[in-house]
Amino acid sequence: MANVELTLDQENLVRKAAESESFNDFDILANIGTAKGDNYLGVIHSVTVTEKNDETKVLHLICKSAHIIDNFRAMVPIIKMFKRESDLYEIVGKLREYQNEKALSRPFDGVAKFYGSCLEEKRETILMKNLKKDGYKLWDRMTPMNDEHLSAVFAEYARFHALSFAFKHQNPDRFEELSKDIKTDVFMDTETEDAKEKFGHFVQYYFKNGLNTVEGNARATAELEKLREVIGQKFETLGLTKKAVITHGDCWCNNILFRYENNNNTPSKVCFIDWQLSKVGSPALDLTYFFSASGSKETYANINKYLKTYHETLSQNLQELGCNPEGILSFDDLLDEWKNTAWYGVFIGMMILKIMLTESDEVPDYEKLESDDNMTAFSYEVKRSADYKQRLCDLIEFMADYGYL
Repeated sequence: MANVELTLDQENLVRKAAESESFNDFDILANIGTAKGDNYLGVIHSVTVTEKNDETKVLHLICKSAHIIDNFRAMVPIIKMFKRESDLYEIVGKLREYQNEKALSRPFDGVAKFYGSCLEEKRETILMKNLKKDGYKLWDRMTPMNDEHLSAVFAEYARFHALSFAFKHQNPDRFEELSKDIKTDVFMDTETEDAKEKFGHFVQYYFKNGLNTVEGNARATAELEKLREVIGQKFETLGLTKKAVITHGDCWCNNILFRYENNNNTPSKVCFIDWQLSKVGSPALDLTYFFSASGSKETYANINKYLKTYHETLSQNLQELGCNPEGILSFDDLLDEWKNTAWYGVFIGMMILKIMLTESDEVPDYEKLESDDNMTAFSYEVKRSADYKQRLCDLIEFMADYGYL
């Protein structure tokens, strides 16, 4: 990949990271980090730090910076998103410190090491460890995940959510302080009338896109129309759960990495990246987003199995954290959370499935956008339109068949 030049802010972050890892006299080399279409909300560079007197001493980093294009920034709350991700790395770090005081047989470790951030306007940057150099890999976003990978992700979300549940149960005031600035989704800030109107416009575009996609499938069209009629009420009740945790928030396959041992195709480790959409909410929000984006007609029927995997893992970790699992989230509680939020997977699926099935040469060029309307960026056709339609129809029909819409 082509070499790139880091900004002064980025280079300073890298130097601090290197010094924290006991590098003294070192070279810094940065390259383009991802292919077009792999990351929509940031510019990714891979950075290599090499000690000059010891070429075997190497630090591999990922530097994520913000788009500076005005029209794109008018569409997306960039500053809020980078601050949210920076805050989340700090919050998860504190939760893991709490976890380290316990003796867990399989603790949550599915997060990259965070080295710092810059949150100045148009200079927003996040610096973290490059997990791919530790053997982690992305799933092919064009293909639904198989049973082993779906199960592994449900289990890792359980380990992550267990930390929120246990910390909140044992330290309610500290949890409130820890989470007070992440109560709402950065995209769903509807405190002002202008924000409410903009969000409403955004929601209606989602449904327009979805209905155009499923055109010709009477069942999917009817179910999507029914959901559109009650979507306002659905969003109003979304934050009312008493079983709230800190969520990952952006649960598509490009934000989930897997590591494998001994050429085994079953993942041994799962790691979550891109925490910019994290918030406090139902644990089922992460599950339904992930399952809707990564499942398929063949695996949808296994939903109870995946929920049981989640609950068994959650219960074990809660118990090892010193909590009574049944008093915090029984399996019936989990089923209620799932039933109350599963529709959110369809809402997300209308757009994320299109993004996942977009080839690199079809990704819009944000520098050429002439509008600050967030709909314009996604008003494009995809070569895999038939696959997109089939997957969205399968998802809607599954949700309807199981009574989740």
